[in-house]
Amino acid sequence: MKANSRYWYFRMKTGFFNTPEIQGMLDVPHYGDKLVLTLLRLYDYSTYNKGFIKIRKVDEEDTYIRYLSEALNLDFKFMAKAMKYYIEYGFIEIIENGVENTILEIPYIKDNTGRSSLESDRIRKIQAKNKESKLNGIPLIQEKSRGTLHVFGINTNVYLSKKEIERLHEEYKDASLYINSYSVQKKAKGVVIDNDFLELQGYIESQISNS
Repeated sequence: MKANSRYWYFRMKTGFFNTPEIQGMLDVPHYGDKLVLTLLRLYDYSTYNKGFIKIRKVDEEDTYIRYLSEALNLDFKFMAKAMKYYIEYGFIEIIENGVENTILEIPYIKDNTGRSSLESDRIRKIQAKNKESKLNGIPLIQEKSRGTLHVFGINTNVYLSKKEIERLHEEYKDASLYINSYSVQKKAKGVVIDNDFLELQGYIESQISNS
């Protein structure tokens, strides 16, 4: 599969298994669990067409029950019972049942389907990692009054606690740019700063007032 291959997926909402509809299905005697699992398999199967399953009839004996039982490798009689249940309780709808084709619609998947690609996933991971790095920095030393200090800045010489870096990003839109600029100046001056957070706040305010 190529790195930029696209695919469809569906989102399972939080608390899905605790909804009354799914709980009622689980309570079905003897095969409640199997009903839920089969429904999830149908959800997955329909994702390729954003919540629709189109079944082409090859001969007169073909039915959507037969097709699904073969596609999912399930017993025909169970598949018939399962589909009757799904249709009765609105999990699946038959929107066309003609001579040549049957089209099934699964509302849950239709409303909770997204599209992505492996390349998009890769970019999201990088962005998440950069965001985490921006807020966490590199754990370095412990200071009694400020807790664990992390190192930030382009020259890795700005020492801030997690609360301090979060506060800076809350108060200043371009906090990362100011931190890097401060880092450069601190290195150039070669001075030792007792509290980079206090110095940095003063530095940022002076930069803003002079801009």
